[in-house]
Amino acid sequence: MDPRQRSRVAADLREHVAEQGWTRWDLVQAVHFKAETPTLLMAWRLTCGHTQRQVVDGLGQVGDEAGAPCAPNTSQLSRWEAGADRVGPFYRRLFALFYGASPAKLGFPVPPPPIAPDPIDREGDDDVDRRGFLGIAATTAPVVLPLGEVRQRLESPLKRLLPAADLEHWVSVADRHIAAYGTCTPADLLSALSEDLEEISALAGRYSHQRELQMVAARLCGLTGALHTDLDDDAEARDWLATAGGYARLADDASMRTWGAMAQAMLAYYGHRPAEVIAVAERARRGIGGDGGAARVQLTGLAARAHARLGDHDTARDALTAATELFSSVPDEEADDGFFGFPETQLSMYESSVLSLIGDPGAWSAQTTALDAYAGDPLSYSLILFDRARWQLRRGSVDDAAATAVTALADLRPAERLPLLLDQARALGGGIAERSPGTAEDYRGRIDRLAA
Repeated sequence: MDPRQRSRVAADLREHVAEQGWTRWDLVQAVHFKAETPTLLMAWRLTCGHTQRQVVDGLGQVGDEAGAPCAPNTSQLSRWEAGADRVGPFYRRLFALFYGASPAKLGFPVPPPPIAPDPIDREGDDDVDRRGFLGIAATTAPVVLPLGEVRQRLESPLKRLLPAADLEHWVSVADRHIAAYGTCTPADLLSALSEDLEEISALAGRYSHQRELQMVAARLCGLTGALHTDLDDDAEARDWLATAGGYARLADDASMRTWGAMAQAMLAYYGHRPAEVIAVAERARRGIGGDGGAARVQLTGLAARAHARLGDHDTARDALTAATELFSSVPDEEADDGFFGFPETQLSMYESSVLSLIGDPGAWSAQTTALDAYAGDPLSYSLILFDRARWQLRRGSVDDAAATAVTALADLRPAERLPLLLDQARALGGGIAERSPGTAEDYRGRIDRLAA
């Protein structure tokens, strides 16, 4: 029986439970039998009408209340409910508290000792409404507590830490998703990210003072913003990058805050808003301070490209020189990081872009160097070809510019022709139209066919 059928069976049974006078344990057994659940643990969740997300959040809350912080996830719950993994003693106790049931009725072989005074009457656990129990505090008259107890309550969240093993797991999850950038389509990576983003959102809220966890959230939100940039989804990208910046501020990490500003500038640059790029770079310089590491180099390079687009050639050259000088002080680990860092190959791409946009005679050589460096990166390789097309157009070679831009897309697989690249190609068509309307008409037709 598939999950939807099981949910329908459980819903039908819940609807009739009152009129038949069943206890909750009667209902659990009926769900287990009629919905063919592989474990009693799954039957309890379906009986209560919970989603897996609600159960793992509830377990986390129970653990916090009992002074035993934990961070279960829906993937682990799925394995427990399917009987693929054995529930350990720690989580058996939490499940018993969460469902208000004896371990035996949850399908656990040995009743574990309680981890905290158990408020639930085990003799009548079938009739206990745990949600009602947790609501008692909200309905009783306020009590004035001794200040010492008040301080202990205030201090309690400060002691609440995600276990080291769980934290290492989430750092590893973030690293894995970041390493996948560029190896699959943005849509596929967003799909793979979705469940982990949901998990980390719950954890970041529960452990809001744990810096390492806020950094994981900042990195995953930053990755999500970059993927929406590639999809040319300006509004979503802007929102995700703003959220990444918020977590970077919580973590008090200047490098990540600078990276967030850089990503916002990148979004503005490919959104054809060069003046905004310069404004973002200046705000970051004034507001964040510090050298910013690799992100500061990239932000300075983006400002150079923006000045070049606006026709301010001298300022563009100065900014490119500044970026090159900053790069010399970037730590090796940041220079080797292809996503949050700034490899030397990327500096070659920025040099190629600036020289192309200002029409420098040395641009062709810089483009060739950058193309060689990015031969295995379809997105960056195509963006460099578009810069070459702009350079050719600036020099009056309209047909060559059109051919280069079409090649930038034609050599890609259909799934690699991202909205960002199609937008760049169409924007280039406007410059071609100013020089040669006939060429532009043919060019637009070829681009539209490639986009189809």
